[in-house]
Amino acid sequence: MIPSPDSDSAAFERVRIGIVSISDRASSGVYEDKGLPALRDWLGRALRNPIDFVERLIPDDRLQISSTLCELVDTAHCDLVLTTGGTGPAPRDVTPEARWTLPTAKCPDLANKCAASACISSPLRSCRDKPR
Repeated sequence: MIPSPDSDSAAFERVRIGIVSISDRASSGVYEDKGLPALRDWLGRALRNPIDFVERLIPDDRLQISSTLCELVDTAHCDLVLTTGGTGPAPRDVTPEARWTLPTAKCPDLANKCAASACISSPLRSCRDKPR
């Protein structure tokens, strides 16, 4: 059953959403990160649920990306985790590869929560780019 548009948001379950902006320069203070505010703004308009955001701004580093995503799912118990950034064509941009090689044995909930979005990482990448 879909609630009516004028339903009170109290009728919707509170969700915990992890949002991660991945940028070497923004995480080191070279420029202001715009990914986290953009995700917060869009999600706030797109969802009726009350939202608790758990935010991370990290460099484009395979190990840090992987450990951050695991932490948000297994420790912070996020219902959804979204990432932005780190998807350029340079060799240093490892975000899509880091997501594909997550140690699911170390973060057991992650495989289920990431399955629906596994192929949505960047317009510059595709599922065929999955590392072997």
